Amino acid sequence: MVASLLAEREGMSGECTDEQRMGVLKTMMEDCMAIDDPLIKLHPWLALQPDFYNRATQQVARDLLGKLMVRCVDGVVLSGIIVETEAYLPEGDAASHAYRGATQRNAAMFEPGGVLYVYMIYGIHHCLNFVTEECGVGSAVLIRAVEPVHGIDQMRMRRGVQKAEQLCNGPGKIAIAFGLTTANSFATVCGPDMYVQPGKDLGEADIITTPRIGITKAANLPLRFYIKNSPFVSKAKPAGEKPEQ
Repeated sequence: MVASLLAEREGMSGECTDEQRMGVLKTMMEDCMAIDDPLIKLHPWLALQPDFYNRATQQVARDLLGKLMVRCVDGVVLSGIIVETEAYLPEGDAASHAYRGATQRNAAMFEPGGVLYVYMIYGIHHCLNFVTEECGVGSAVLIRAVEPVHGIDQMRMRRGVQKAEQLCNGPGKIAIAFGLTTANSFATVCGPDMYVQPGKDLGEADIITTPRIGITKAANLPLRFYIKNSPFVSKAKPAGEKPEQ
């Protein structure tokens, strides 16, 4: 049902109009009513609002795990369960782009929580972040890995790989799969074109906490979070890692 719907939509090109977006969401929601698995039901009316993001960055990073991230692009609905995040704090975090204050590049980080900050690294890869806390603070959560749910065929086409576990197991891969670039910075993550909704319920024992990956400054801070035993995370856990007590 869902697969056939998306196949019909894949021929669309250009911006996703309001009519296209609402038509796709309406049809997919109707189709999903017959599916028992709650992880593949879209509930845009339950989109997390700015007050979710206007909280301590570390807590937002943890709470995003298990949530369903949804985006409408070119008439296709793409979604995935967030399985790995990293927090970049407003104070005492030398690895944060906001550490030395606002610049043209990181200006989105100083917006109120609930907008996108997308930056490019190595001149090649884009990285998706959700801005957190109040306006002027300068903090965000990096989305490191996602478990694809809707639009998997479209993600495969964008990424050029077939294995589901490799479609979104890294920040740059997520940006390609979901069609995100620096042009999307400052856009809202509270709908309707992109939003996050409740997804999978997690307990404390389901969440692993480690230092962040691929940085040299503030490298020992335990600000990376991922879902235990998920095959979709960006990097396998080091030996001896345990859930928080």
